[in-house]
Amino acid sequence: MNELKQQLPLRLESKIERGEGCWIWTGRVDRAGYGRLSSHVTSAQAHRQVYEALIGPIPDGLELDHTCHTADKSCVGGDSCPHRRCVNPRHLEPVTRAENARRSAPAQKTECVNGHPYTPENTYLKPEKSRGRRGCRACVREATRRYEARKKGATR
Repeated sequence: MNELKQQLPLRLESKIERGEGCWIWTGRVDRAGYGRLSSHVTSAQAHRQVYEALIGPIPDGLELDHTCHTADKSCVGGDSCPHRRCVNPRHLEPVTRAENARRSAPAQKTECVNGHPYTPENTYLKPEKSRGRRGCRACVREATRRYEARKKGATR
């Protein structure tokens, strides 16, 4: 730890369980599974606070990727991903939002939940508010057929 800039403030340090690999945040966790550090004025993600305290500012336009998650091919991601609670600055890498999305667990999947392959012809990007997630064209076609059949049956 000698090469890190400084010691963590006690307020941060007291909420971290340091392990050989990940440092697990034991304080409050938000709905998405990330550690949160709150005061009466503000709230911030714990991994960002630890990174900035020990490494320095996160460059403008970049966000932190949990490389411990990227390296763990067995982790399915999502809100219960244990790596979201990791605050070890050695496991955090500043990357663009696009790169962070490419490294995410959903981006690594080769097929949808119904087993259709994510090929260029069968895949579309969902609208902005879904944060760039992919959709399956075959599933949409099947859902549309079911809807049209129900609608047709209701008009008789």
